[in-house]
Amino acid sequence: VILHLDLDCFYAQVEGRRLGVDPSHPLAVQQWGSLIAANYAAKEKGVSRHVSAEDARKICPDIILVHVEIICPDGSTTEKGENDVNVSTSTARRWQRRGKVSLQRYRDASVEMFKLLCSSFPFKMEKASIDEVFIDVTSHIDKYRGRGRLPPRTVYVREDKKKEKNKVKRKEEEKGAGEKEEGKEKPEREVEV
Repeated sequence: VILHLDLDCFYAQVEGRRLGVDPSHPLAVQQWGSLIAANYAAKEKGVSRHVSAEDARKICPDIILVHVEIICPDGSTTEKGENDVNVSTSTARRWQRRGKVSLQRYRDASVEMFKLLCSSFPFKMEKASIDEVFIDVTSHIDKYRGRGRLPPRTVYVREDKKKEKNKVKRKEEEKGAGEKEEGKEKPEREVEV
């Protein structure tokens, strides 16, 4: 049995954590004039990664737009007097002409996440991308096969990712791995594995 773990809004989560932004505040990550990630709060306001940074500002005026890190020709990663939050379109265009994108902060967060997973779970894992991993839980399932019961910690898998904008999703983020509390109903659109 292979599980696929895909972290939603990964780049936006990394930036929110780095900048100390409350997850309930709309935040998106931009690269040049386009968005590459938006957190749940931004998505609830109608912002998706398929809109431009300018359109995101129009849709959600209070959104925090974080530009991916830029490496300038001199090797610096920021220009004097400028930072990466709420960068204007003209500044982003100037950066595009003068620098290159660095995804190092996301790679570093990915390494941190994979180290945590590997130290927390005794399963074989294979990295699929910067924010995805395949987890082989066959041995764990085999241990319980034939006993007529599930493992002590039931894991839930989403059936329909597109409909996860509700409070159930936020509760799961706060709780962590999605354990079912004693006597509580399973969140909508999830199945036991």
